[in-house]
Amino acid sequence: LASNSISRIRGCFDKNLELEELNLAGNKISSFREIPCLNVLPKLYKLFFADPTYGDNPITLMMNYQTFTLCHVRSVIYLDYIIVTNEQRAVAESTYAKKRVFYSMRLQTMERTLDYLKAEAFALIAGPMKEAEAAIVRLEASLQEWQLELTKAEGYANYEINIAADRSRTTEIVSKRRYSAAIGRYRPKKRDLSPPARA
Repeated sequence: LASNSISRIRGCFDKNLELEELNLAGNKISSFREIPCLNVLPKLYKLFFADPTYGDNPITLMMNYQTFTLCHVRSVIYLDYIIVTNEQRAVAESTYAKKRVFYSMRLQTMERTLDYLKAEAFALIAGPMKEAEAAIVRLEASLQEWQLELTKAEGYANYEINIAADRSRTTEIVSKRRYSAAIGRYRPKKRDLSPPARA
């Protein structure tokens, strides 16, 4: 399986319980999460994530790669052409146990820090949100006042328009009446053209 652009192997070898040698060199495996799945192979004693012919996997460049592999694939005797002694395995298990405690404490510290940062973030968000809600309430109140004033203004404007119209009609009627009166005063009297009565 060397040099096949493989990046994940979890669940791939669960049915290959008789597998003794596995060369995964020259692939794209880059996560420690792919290693523990090989512990289901009880007869696996040769394991290669790197060799001179096919090259390395990105995982081999990570710190504690050998320690992590030896602790999770306990049947391996040859790892990348290196013979694993009992002393090396014991050192790896001891180192892994110490690092596990260290990273567990580090993780707890990070979780507490994250909770604190979340609380701070919510506090920062809550303040502006309350101010925004208060501003919205003030804006709605102002809009209601404006609508009331607008209604009053529209009513007043209609009232003024009606008054102006009434005044215009009144003026027109008065003018017509004055014109008629003036015409009546200056209109010449009709001559009586009927023949005089006989004596």
